[in-house]
Amino acid sequence: MCRLRKALYGLKQAARACYWKLPETLERAMFEACEANECPCKRVRPVGDFCLILINVDDLLVAGPTVDAAQAGQAVITTAFKSKTMGEPAYFFSIHIERNGGARATRVHQRQDISSLMRRFGLEEANPVHLLMGAGAHLSKVGRYLDADLTELYQELIGSPLYLSTNTRPDINFAAGRLTQHVAARTKEHLAAGKVVFRYLKGSAELRLCFSAAGELTGFCDAEFAADRDKRRSTSAMVILCGGAAVALGSNLQPSVAASTTKAAYIAASGAAKESMWL
Repeated sequence: MCRLRKALYGLKQAARACYWKLPETLERAMFEACEANECPCKRVRPVGDFCLILINVDDLLVAGPTVDAAQAGQAVITTAFKSKTMGEPAYFFSIHIERNGGARATRVHQRQDISSLMRRFGLEEANPVHLLMGAGAHLSKVGRYLDADLTELYQELIGSPLYLSTNTRPDINFAAGRLTQHVAARTKEHLAAGKVVFRYLKGSAELRLCFSAAGELTGFCDAEFAADRDKRRSTSAMVILCGGAAVALGSNLQPSVAASTTKAAYIAASGAAKESMWL
């Protein structure tokens, strides 16, 4: 039995040791964690020297309004730790980053993840479709239930696109959320609908979120009355844009049964208003 005096890369406690050491270094350089999430750290002092560092275990992304501000934040890391500078960000946390300095725009996408999912489930040759889930389409617990092998396949098939839906593909959020509601009671109809999501992703793999320097915070919300045929609950949906692209979104069943379309719309608007005020 040995007692380690230094966290080695790959050990179970290494990430925790890094979590305790890195914030101490950043605090001494006048960085502070954001209130909503401890992974982004910002520095606003001295005035005019704003810098943002995004932490993913031992991978860091540094950003600032000017090159000098970003390099100053980068120097905090390089002087305290043995690190390597990778230059302009192109791929971070499985997200591709494409920057256009002249147009002051940044595009993000996950085309590589989509290709990997297609290969994983053997859908490389599937025919693409242009519509995820048609208007008025309803999924019910009643139907031809899947056997054990197909049940595991369905759970993997539905769980895989969730990371895409919360990052760069908000367009599949509604369909992914609707299908996850039937993980406990899955039928062949649900499996077929899940494969349609992948066929849609194949035909739209080139879609990107484009963030521009200009643009105000805007939001939209809607409600589908009694969308759940089994529980008669309505669905709320909202998306909030900043710089022309989605930064917050959601599509979920309402907590109570709405007696009218008006009440369902009020519940959806209330949730979107709360999110907008918080942002």
